[in-house]
Amino acid sequence: MTRPRIIAAVGAMAFALAAVWLLWQAGLPTHPTAVDTLQPFRALTIEGEPLSIEAGRPVILNFWATWCLPCITEMPLLQQAYAEHEVMLVGINAGEEEATVQAWIEDRDIQFPIVIDAYGELQAVYRVRGLPTTIFIDQDGYVYRVVEGAISRETLERNIKEIE
Repeated sequence: MTRPRIIAAVGAMAFALAAVWLLWQAGLPTHPTAVDTLQPFRALTIEGEPLSIEAGRPVILNFWATWCLPCITEMPLLQQAYAEHEVMLVGINAGEEEATVQAWIEDRDIQFPIVIDAYGELQAVYRVRGLPTTIFIDQDGYVYRVVEGAISRETLERNIKEIE
């Protein structure tokens, strides 16, 4: 074997090993994208009402912000689902000022409970990576589905039916 062929073979082998290593690393997430069970919590809603989230009934947690365009788009769908279904739907705002959130939900006549996650604690517990994120939890406290990004009416309805 000539020197150029040896160099080419070694280079090809190094490239192949690097490719395998990169693919292997890409397949191993550094952290799970979501928890698999309900993490109970207590909070005050923006209206000052106590809220306790525990297993025993289906729960939908929607992480959102007033500046998030996909959040704005899906909010009427969430309000309609809240009015039509017997699931606990909680909007968890990503730490904005209370006055900003209050004005925003009043302008849009949002009726479901809204909690402000002032320090990002709930986002950390539920491993939220972006907004909006909607987490569907069944009555036994198991996370049925996590939807990252704007949710469609069909996806919302299908997942509600699955956890009801």
